[in-house]
Amino acid sequence: MREIVAVIANLFQQNYSEISFCDWQSFQDHIAKEEDCIGLLAQARWPNGYCCPRCDHNQAYVIQTRRLPLYQCIGCRHQTSLAVGTIMENSRIPVSKWLFTLYLVSLIDREINAMQLQQRIQVTYKTAWAMLHAIRQAISCVDSERLLSGNIKGSVGFCGQIPYKSTSTRDPQEKPVIFCASIDEQEQPTAFKMQVVRTDHMKNKHLEWAGIQEFTKRYVKSEGSGVQFFQRFAFYKLRPVKELFDQTIRSFKQSYRGLSSRHLQLYLDKACFKINLRLQNVPIFESLIELCMSTQRTQPHKAA
Repeated sequence: MREIVAVIANLFQQNYSEISFCDWQSFQDHIAKEEDCIGLLAQARWPNGYCCPRCDHNQAYVIQTRRLPLYQCIGCRHQTSLAVGTIMENSRIPVSKWLFTLYLVSLIDREINAMQLQQRIQVTYKTAWAMLHAIRQAISCVDSERLLSGNIKGSVGFCGQIPYKSTSTRDPQEKPVIFCASIDEQEQPTAFKMQVVRTDHMKNKHLEWAGIQEFTKRYVKSEGSGVQFFQRFAFYKLRPVKELFDQTIRSFKQSYRGLSSRHLQLYLDKACFKINLRLQNVPIFESLIELCMSTQRTQPHKAA
């Protein structure tokens, strides 16, 4: 798995300055065989070798008569598709296009929107949006379970396409978001979390105590943690944390025309997922592949 991941990563790191964004043709030229991509995802799903989901047997016959291989357990004869139980279940999209999409999503300083993905992998807009949404859902399921601990600092910011206003009155387009991080001894963030704030927990641009309590109860470990929340006029006390939030909002504004309140949390979770892996020096692309190969899609796919 690591060999193919390295090839893909090196390809786009080398060409990054020459192209405006990673392109599908370059990917096809270097990773042309669909079976190579299938092999990579099979390794991600079973890093220690095949394991039957029914009886845990470690050997299987591989049936190659379908688009994706079917694994039939030698022990109990249970058949398992590579895509079952993953975000690709019931998808007609080639594995190579899924892999390329995961790479685009993993880029730390870029956001890929559905229109850009539609143009790059030549699918319909609905299919591109559904693929990205499935990835965001998988990330959110994991990120929402990660808790902050230790010395924690946070505040409230605002997400929206309009320029930020310093007035105390909140514009309806400004969506309030709590951003919070665990801080080390050098006052640098080690783990980061963002959550959309309920409107009844805001008084204009002031975060009320009920909002802080809800966030703390949901995302902070109860033992051994100390939480400090600062209102927006005290941002200077948590500049490294505020910068992570500002970078996220800038990338959203550059890539999306607007994010609805319904889906905003998924986008925030995806940003936190990538930021946290970067803070931990963990490869984002490889982690995303492993995550999406172990998380089942919650809604049916659209046709390409």
